[in-house]
Amino acid sequence: LSKISVGIDAKNGKVAIKGWESVSELDAVDFALTMKKAGVRTIIYTDISKDGMLCGPNIEKTTEMMIKTDMKIVASGGVSCIEDLCRLEKAGIYGVLIGKAIYEKKIQEKDVSFRNIFCFPYCCNDSRCIFHTVGNET
Repeated sequence: LSKISVGIDAKNGKVAIKGWESVSELDAVDFALTMKKAGVRTIIYTDISKDGMLCGPNIEKTTEMMIKTDMKIVASGGVSCIEDLCRLEKAGIYGVLIGKAIYEKKIQEKDVSFRNIFCFPYCCNDSRCIFHTVGNET
């Protein structure tokens, strides 16, 4: 399980279910800790209230997830600009999924190629996409 990442979609710290149609009572951090006990080392944490909004990621909840679980956390949802990447990097977040900001050309390859944070493009699966090989690890 060490090579498996688990995605947790959440709103207000609670796990979203049924394609984001509803939010459970299950705490996202508690679920991540359950996955950790099963051997998972990396969580892809999406704040669904931020996803696709280009309003900035939920640094507070993402950092809380990292601190309380001591796992590798990949932030997802809301990333809109290089400043968001800098804030996530400064917080010590392991990686980031970038979607709409790529589609709308708000973030480009030159913006992510020098970062000390893994940048995973959530992209079109087009092999011509410049973001398919982006990512640096310290």
